[in-house]
Amino acid sequence: MKKRHYSLLFLLGCALTANAQQPTGHPLCADTPAQTDSVAMPSDTTAQQSLLQILLPHDSLLREATAGDSLDLAVFGRYARDNDRYAQLVGRFNRADTTLTAGDLCTLYYGYAYRDEYRGGNPTDTLNTLMAQQRYGKAYKLACDMLQEYNPASADILAGAFFAGINANRPAKEMDSIAWRLNHLILCMCLFGDGTEAYPIPVVNVGDETAFVYYYIAANEIVKQDIFTRADGSTCKRIEIPPQSAPFFDGSVLWFDISLPVNRLTQISHERLDAKMTKAENSNASTAKTGAYNDITENPHL
Repeated sequence: MKKRHYSLLFLLGCALTANAQQPTGHPLCADTPAQTDSVAMPSDTTAQQSLLQILLPHDSLLREATAGDSLDLAVFGRYARDNDRYAQLVGRFNRADTTLTAGDLCTLYYGYAYRDEYRGGNPTDTLNTLMAQQRYGKAYKLACDMLQEYNPASADILAGAFFAGINANRPAKEMDSIAWRLNHLILCMCLFGDGTEAYPIPVVNVGDETAFVYYYIAANEIVKQDIFTRADGSTCKRIEIPPQSAPFFDGSVLWFDISLPVNRLTQISHERLDAKMTKAENSNASTAKTGAYNDITENPHL
């Protein structure tokens, strides 16, 4: 994803500390409006954790997902697999419906990982190429099409749509809608991690973590990325940016839990390998049968 010099976080008037603590008092505060499923929750009193505590009494779905000592992402998945409910949430999300709760938004973002169409990432190579070529009009149209075709709640694609749309001088109303959707997805991510090694921010798709870095804290560049498998079996990415390079983040390192996309991509890889092996076995079996038939028909003693 191409970097930019805007920050969606700036639109909220908020800033992060070196510990990536999140601001309180954002619009998610209304409810009247195993390895990859369980994520450790911060135990210290951070602004991010305080926000979660503010939301919990008003959001039954959040309470259900955080009923134990850790976050159970499968709770959001169970609701997202209800196709009628999910389709309704998608429609409201696309309209930037301000009555959506934090639980609704988490169902759209994290719950997507439990739907059949989840692939662990999105095919953004063409989108990135168009933006690198500064063909922003085509990039914007492609990003909007991808939101409909692949994942309407993809931080990665929404960030691409925002960047392309700004540079293509799309109407302010369209940009406001995209910014609202992207802001609220990222704020959901911030509820369950503070960006430290102890409590990495969980993401759903490959690319969401770079969208966070470039579009949320407005970093100019990523200087290093490393992937680690932790003792609990989770997979994390450590992203390093130049010190003091992001106007809305005074640290230089952020951690993300990428277990969901890594495990799904690994599963897909295994499924493809199994399919190839099955096809090869069937082909060999068919060849063996044909050979045996030829042996019989060509035997002069029969």
